[in-house]
Amino acid sequence: MGFVTAEVEVKCGLCGQASDITVAEDVTGGMRSSELDLRSSTTSQILHTQIHQCSHCNYCAPRIENTPENADEVRALIRTPAYTHLLQDEAISSDVARQFLCASLIQEQVAKDVPRAAQFALRAAWACDDDRAMAPARVCREKAAALYEQVIAKGIEPRGNGLPDINASMATLIDIYRRLGRFDRALALCDQLERATAGRSSASSRFHDDDDDEDAATHNLAVMRRLALYQRHLCADGDQCSYTLRDAADFEREVQQAARGPAGEPKDSKRPSKQEEEEEEDDDEDEEEEDPRRGRGRGGMPRGGGRGFFGMPFGMPFGFGGRGGDDDEEEEDDDDAPPPMEPQRRPAPQAAKPPPPAASPASSNPDEID
Repeated sequence: MGFVTAEVEVKCGLCGQASDITVAEDVTGGMRSSELDLRSSTTSQILHTQIHQCSHCNYCAPRIENTPENADEVRALIRTPAYTHLLQDEAISSDVARQFLCASLIQEQVAKDVPRAAQFALRAAWACDDDRAMAPARVCREKAAALYEQVIAKGIEPRGNGLPDINASMATLIDIYRRLGRFDRALALCDQLERATAGRSSASSRFHDDDDDEDAATHNLAVMRRLALYQRHLCADGDQCSYTLRDAADFEREVQQAARGPAGEPKDSKRPSKQEEEEEEDDDEDEEEEDPRRGRGRGGMPRGGGRGFFGMPFGMPFGFGGRGGDDDEEEEDDDDAPPPMEPQRRPAPQAAKPPPPAASPASSNPDEID
């Protein structure tokens, strides 16, 4: 996504004097919110073009060429020590941040547009983030948090386009408090955001990078619930880093996958416990140790020997390893069949000798068994 910047001369709407400012034009079709506080991924490139300062009267606004409402009050405000201090505060190193804070003061005290004042204070924090000025960024976020608290407490809806609605303001405030390390307040706001969006129709859990013509309001509700879920996870880890909406979508998919189980089955489906699996393995080992050739079934028949119907060995299911037919036909033994018994060898025949006159009955036949 690219922008073209240019230096232009404009006439201040408050004092009428000319000033040179830098403006940016998007040449790719608009910005997309990406971070959890709704900061666009391209903000760093153009943040300095979103606020301007008149070089004569020090009026700060996104468009200083436009004459503000209640112009006299604005003129009075920019001459006050409070305004001058903000504009020259050396504790805030970024010129852009100081200009946003001055614009925030005008919106808060003169225009009475608290949502816009909160947004300007938050942008001041973004400018400090870009300069890696952590202490000033914290000061700006504290100011933004106080203004967003007013928005939520009073239920103030934004005036005009380009500002988040009340739920988005709450989601933004959650991220501000988490970035400040105030996790308890962030979690309390997660509860509030979930209650505000509960029971209302939800869009597909699939994340969209850009809003299309489908029900945008319903989609936004789904995004708010997703953000609350992800912020709870980050707060539980004590995480104060910056994350994106894509990170929140990826985390939601991981949670849904974990709920379905590793094979896509519901997590609450009946699965054998570890103890049950071990008992089943022990039973299998016992069955393997038992020799079927030694046990006997009904009627005293060996479990693995003898023949049943159609010449099949007892204990062998039909169609597996047995053949019907003549008993004299040799069978094909499978791996489970008992090995053939070694035939007993008879003594080699000897030449006939005349029987002794008084033979003992026990030795009359060498093959006779007692």
